[in-house]
Amino acid sequence: MKPRKKLNYSMKNSEKSKRFKTFIISFVAFIIVLGTISLLMFMKSLNFNLKNMLPSSGESTSAEESVQSELTQKYSGGISVAVLCGNTDGDLSFAFLVKSDYEKMTADTVYVPITLTASYGGVTSTLNDHFKYRGAESYVHALEDYSGLDIDKYIFVNEVQFKNFMAKFEDVTVDVPQAINAASSGGLNLNKGPQNLTSDLLLKYIKYADNIEKTKAFCNMLSVVFDSKNVDGLESLFSYLANNSQTDISIIDFSREKEKIAAFMTAKGEFVPAETLSQVIEVTQ
Repeated sequence: MKPRKKLNYSMKNSEKSKRFKTFIISFVAFIIVLGTISLLMFMKSLNFNLKNMLPSSGESTSAEESVQSELTQKYSGGISVAVLCGNTDGDLSFAFLVKSDYEKMTADTVYVPITLTASYGGVTSTLNDHFKYRGAESYVHALEDYSGLDIDKYIFVNEVQFKNFMAKFEDVTVDVPQAINAASSGGLNLNKGPQNLTSDLLLKYIKYADNIEKTKAFCNMLSVVFDSKNVDGLESLFSYLANNSQTDISIIDFSREKEKIAAFMTAKGEFVPAETLSQVIEVTQ
């Protein structure tokens, strides 16, 4: 007798198992595809755009402009401050006038030649003489008479106080228009182009440079001091200045202006250099 062929049940079971697994995988894939299509159709019905979830440089710029716009709309007015620096002989090393506009978030800044002749209290003399013989308040009143401007406050520091104050901040960058030789500039030696100046070099540069370059350097200095990252230290900044200068700015004045100054700093307010005092007078009037 011929032997009977045995049935291979293991092979049949394996084939069934493979077919079942294939069916399960195909079914799951179908469900995933169907679910994805349904989700996309649902999001489309809601006018969904994946790009809206990702920040863009344009949106970031728009957000910053929106913040600045809100600050601009909220604040108005301004304050004018005369900033004076003197040497050991009692003369002025330099003087600037800074006039802020909180609505525009700008501050027009100009170097004021100390040789200008003005009158106050029956005395006609240079602005330097008004300061030297009668003090900072006399200087302010004489400058008001000369310019027709109302100057709200003044700050006077000597050269040592100026350097100590600016040493608390990072170096100030100025764009030197042409190389400066130490032999002809009282020891100041600078290359042409952008230069990072320490407080000592900054003082020398402001004293040596021509008027418009003085103003540009001073504007850059103010931008460093009133940088947005210094907002949280505004009270400490005022406290140091009040204790290391001669000024008629009181704690009450500071408290009244603090919010506006902080807004100016947050909005990255711009210090705008003017070539002549007459430009500031024209802008004001």
